[in-house]
Amino acid sequence: MASPEFLTLAQLAERWQVSEATIYRLMASGELAKTKIGTKVVRFARADVEQFELRARVAGSQRETTA
Repeated sequence: MASPEFLTLAQLAERWQVSEATIYRLMASGELAKTKIGTKVVRFARADVEQFELRARVAGSQRETTA
């Protein structure tokens, strides 16, 4: 079965093993793209999540090489 194209807030928090508050902070700062459905429902496109993860890995590896 294929992975869903969109993740819920709870699914993303579980994937990253962080609190939902952390996800909200990333959304508020503009670091994490979101898709709003109606006025309250928020979803995260898998492609956006994977792009964020890639940027985070690159940034993390750059910090490790300069430390």
